[in-house]
Amino acid sequence: MIRISANAYYKDTRPPGVELCLDELFYISGLIDVLLGTKKKWYEKGYSRKQALEHVVFNHKKAEPHVIERWRSRVKKDYPLIIEGVWDGEIDSKICSINYIKNTLRMSKKQIWMSALLVMKWI
Repeated sequence: MIRISANAYYKDTRPPGVELCLDELFYISGLIDVLLGTKKKWYEKGYSRKQALEHVVFNHKKAEPHVIERWRSRVKKDYPLIIEGVWDGEIDSKICSINYIKNTLRMSKKQIWMSALLVMKWI
């Protein structure tokens, strides 16, 4: 098993927005698919595993309008802070998650937490 953790910090003058958050999460999810050679579905975090599997955020394409609206209402509640994330619903030993944290008063931080099972084939 390998565990990869990456953090990106950057200054951003744009106000926090759901579309930007989802676009960046979608972009990173695509990079993870390329890295792992997969096509994952990505689910909302914060639910039990069973409940989360009912809340798809990305299914190989951009977020659906109902997801954008649900996230928009949560962002309005917590403004100016955005803390959102997605995960792939895998078993614990293979789980991948991406977290997005943005506070307009400070630098933005994007976190990628990924744990993937590395299988080696011996010839």
